[in-house]
Amino acid sequence: IPSEINADEKGIFGEVKSLWRSFWDNLVGFLTGKTC
Repeated sequence: IPSEINADEKGIFGEVKSLWRSFWDNLVGFLTGKTC
């Protein structure tokens, strides 16, 4: 596996992971703010 492709996949995966974490942080904050 070429290192360039591997690094590219990691970069994309990292971005998706960051967006996913931000989404869940906002969702949890909304739910906890709504229930509390």
